[in-house]
Amino acid sequence: MKAYAIGRKALQELTTIVTSDTLLRWQRELVAKKFDPSGKRKPGRPRIRHEVVDAIVCFAKEHAAWGYDRIQGTVRNIGYHFCDSTVGNVLKAHGIELHDLWPFCGEGARSAETDTD
Repeated sequence: MKAYAIGRKALQELTTIVTSDTLLRWQRELVAKKFDPSGKRKPGRPRIRHEVVDAIVCFAKEHAAWGYDRIQGTVRNIGYHFCDSTVGNVLKAHGIELHDLWPFCGEGARSAETDTD
């Protein structure tokens, strides 16, 4: 619809079913709807898929000595691409901290140090 290109006088000269003001209003509404981004946005960041979360948690539990980078690289080899900080966020959400799982940190490392003395 090219109501603005034709102009109000030319529209009034045409015999139509609707008035020229109605055509101009329709044109205005269509343009406003086209450039209104409110319907296209979704609230927030998209969630991480459940299979990715399960893979991250599984790798963290099976390989306690691995860090965020290595877990992220392994899951990337499966075909999922995300940042290594995402691994940290997922593990924190599941109550897992890698340094607690790692046998060379925490209580195990302290007792090993005292045994050697």
